[in-house]
Amino acid sequence: MPLLYQKLTEIPVFFPKNTDKLVSKKIENKISDRTKKSRQKRLLLLFKLIKETFFT
Repeated sequence: MPLLYQKLTEIPVFFPKNTDKLVSKKIENKISDRTKKSRQKRLLLLFKLIKETFFT
């Protein structure tokens, strides 16, 4: 097992220079997607409540 670990750690890993920017942008996009989805859900709920209240 230690030999396998040693072999795995010897493999070089190359990251692009702007990795931090990419990661932060991905996180930003995820957060904005979540807020958009939650906003849509709230709007749908609001319309549903209005519909049930006034149009039944």
